[in-house]
Amino acid sequence: MLSLSSYHHALGVCLHFQDDKLLTRTVILRPEWATTAVYKVADSDTVRKNKGRFTEADAAKIWSDSDYSDLCVELLQLMMRFKLAYDLPNKPGHYIAPQLLPINRPQYDWDTNENLVLRYHYDFMPKGILTRFIVETHPLIEHQDRVWKNGVVLKENWAQAEITENYPKNEINVKVSGSNKKPLLEKVRYALWKIHQSYERLQYQELIPCNCP
Repeated sequence: MLSLSSYHHALGVCLHFQDDKLLTRTVILRPEWATTAVYKVADSDTVRKNKGRFTEADAAKIWSDSDYSDLCVELLQLMMRFKLAYDLPNKPGHYIAPQLLPINRPQYDWDTNENLVLRYHYDFMPKGILTRFIVETHPLIEHQDRVWKNGVVLKENWAQAEITENYPKNEINVKVSGSNKKPLLEKVRYALWKIHQSYERLQYQELIPCNCP
């Protein structure tokens, strides 16, 4: 049964996350039902007014009709599996949907001294790469407020990384400042590499600026 379920999950016939402790007992026979449910949050006036931030209580109101009311916890977990939301560390019951974050970059200081810089240039850039990256790396987001629709600042030990998306130019730009920069840069590269691997035949270049006049 599990082999058959795994096969149909891979084909998209049904959804069964066998490796998820919360979702392993739930088999969703109609994937479009789940898609409709999670996008109810994205379409919610409450979530939009709060710039992508919402609580478990907000979600319960959004999913209050009989189709979803008994599965609020499972649907929240499904949103996180779909990389459409993440829970705030040290703030239980609070979530962020990155695709609804503000467009404007928040104000913060940046040390431009001896930054490590990378640029990813895509032949064709699928939408959602940065959104997925934000969800994957959210525990490292500095103060949980240096994040916006097109960028995020991560912090680990004495290093900071700024990752920004320029969709019209098909680019993602990375710069890392501080001391002990290389470990954080490698975490950023690995997270992006994992996302890139999920796309079939994605063509891109990882570019390093020339260290010369």
